[in-house]
Amino acid sequence: MKYLILFFILYTQTTFGQSKEYESFYRGDLGIQYFIKPLEYQNSNNSLEIDFVYLQKNLRAKESITNFSLFTDEKVLSVDFGGDIYEVNLLFIEQIEGKIHARYTTTITIATLKRLVNDTLSIKINDISYNPSKKTMKTLDEISKQLISKIRN
Repeated sequence: MKYLILFFILYTQTTFGQSKEYESFYRGDLGIQYFIKPLEYQNSNNSLEIDFVYLQKNLRAKESITNFSLFTDEKVLSVDFGGDIYEVNLLFIEQIEGKIHARYTTTITIATLKRLVNDTLSIKINDISYNPSKKTMKTLDEISKQLISKIRN
């Protein structure tokens, strides 16, 4: 009996272990919720951090709640993911070390999320492009292999 319990503990730890790139949460009949941890996109003047949350059931997902942070005092109305443009809502503005930190949210389709991850698209906000950092490029590759490739259309 001890061996059976030990086997079960080891099996669940290796099968359901969390990744450093994302977290998963069982949501009962709703399926599994995935949180893709913040990814850094940058340009020569600024950077943004973006994260994604989506719900998957039977290997299918429809949309992702997408949140991003910018250090800017410019108002943001929309975000462009490789031609897919989404209106955004302001979550909050705060001042950190003399800089304006703004947090926004929007909901994107899973098709857009797949393109962003698989094609490493740049993100455009207020006509300014942000490209994935080197670390984000590696993370996107892992997310593509471990998560995104498993979502059916």
